[in-house]
Amino acid sequence: MTLFGKSFGEYLRFQWFFLALTLAVGLARLVLSLAGAPTDTVKWLSVTVVSFVAFLYYSVEVHRRGFGSYRQLLVLILNQSITANLVVVLGIVIAIMTGQDNIFSIPEYSGGRDGKTWFHVLAHIVFPVIASFVLWGLGSLILFVTKKVAPAPPCASGISIPMIPRSKHWSMRARGMAASWSIFATRGRTFSSANWRTWSRNICSSSERSVRGRLRLATRVSVMGHLRGGGYRTAAGFSGAASDRARRSRIPRPRHS
Repeated sequence: MTLFGKSFGEYLRFQWFFLALTLAVGLARLVLSLAGAPTDTVKWLSVTVVSFVAFLYYSVEVHRRGFGSYRQLLVLILNQSITANLVVVLGIVIAIMTGQDNIFSIPEYSGGRDGKTWFHVLAHIVFPVIASFVLWGLGSLILFVTKKVAPAPPCASGISIPMIPRSKHWSMRARGMAASWSIFATRGRTFSSANWRTWSRNICSSSERSVRGRLRLATRVSVMGHLRGGGYRTAAGFSGAASDRARRSRIPRPRHS
């Protein structure tokens, strides 16, 4: 159930302490009276005093805590009045059923009359509603003064305070840094791939040079072996000695007459 934009549970969470205190004081007052405690002692447990303090609290804190305004104050006062009179009604009903007076039915607290009547019970059912509107008028004046003196919290005015304040320039700078980092990362990947291709190309060139160098070295060794008449092998697979004999066979020899 929602009343003036607030659920009934939200009202109870706001005023649970005073409602519980009212019930505790009223029940203690009733139990002591039924136990035969003197009225002069039991009367110090006053439900009226607790309700009045709660009324002042609601009138001020409903604005300072950002709970609401005049309409929400009316519901809080109604809840408080109904809770306080529930204990009184319970005491009167017990007195009617048992025929024995207690603190809630004695003439001293029943307008000088016998309080063990159903009319008295009805009065405490209707009275809270009327009294709540009277108290709401007084509480509205207190709330009006409170609004002039004490500002509402940020949550009540619709202003939200960030946990970590940040400026717009910071966010723009952060986006710029993110873009720079992305460019830097892309450039790094490009340079890395280019370096890798260059390195692999150098390896291939080095391998070709090494092979060519070995071939040249083998050719030089074979030539030297041919000139010296050695038995070294050329790159084509022919020995140096065989090539030397073939060359000598082609050279014409002088004939002696």
